[in-house]
Amino acid sequence: MRPRYIILIIFPLIITFLGCSKQMMVRKFYFLSSPEITQKSDNAAQSHLPYRCLLLPTSVLSAYDIPKIALRTNSHEIEYFLYHQWTSTPSHMFTEIIQKFFQKQRLFREIDLHIEKQDVAFQMESDVISIEIIRRENIWLAHLQMYLALKTYPDEKILISHEFDRTTPLLKRNINLFVDALQKILEEELTLFYEKIKEELIRPQK
Repeated sequence: MRPRYIILIIFPLIITFLGCSKQMMVRKFYFLSSPEITQKSDNAAQSHLPYRCLLLPTSVLSAYDIPKIALRTNSHEIEYFLYHQWTSTPSHMFTEIIQKFFQKQRLFREIDLHIEKQDVAFQMESDVISIEIIRRENIWLAHLQMYLALKTYPDEKILISHEFDRTTPLLKRNINLFVDALQKILEEELTLFYEKIKEELIRPQK
């Protein structure tokens, strides 16, 4: 077979391969959103308390506070997905989620990152220790570890704290399922934290 005929045969194959490669290498972005609030017929759902709360930015362990999604492959080894990323850094994402969650709950008169500190009663802190996919043989697990605290302001005495370290196995190795699992964990744990605060600040009348 002459060289020019070989080129004519191979060239379309190369073009097809490059086209498929571009499709395979599409960068995808993922995000967590503020959990939906189911309003209940209690005092906290109807009106806020006369307290203002300073929300501090979420602190995230440096290994996880980057847009790339982390994959733990060993006890002391982390890899990062190249084409699967968060829409923003986890520190920014979690700060927004916590702020919107408590604003929807209407527990405080005001909760924000930027408020006048003269009559602030509390401050809320949050730390993300781990946010990752754990790979165990052929199984993926969603892993989220956090610490949440409500402190008095300005003396910073811990009033309520809540911490958790949870993993959820995924049905298959899929990033969207990983995000769904994190969303469910976050919704459950923020609700538990909220209930602890409500129990402390709202004493039921006997």
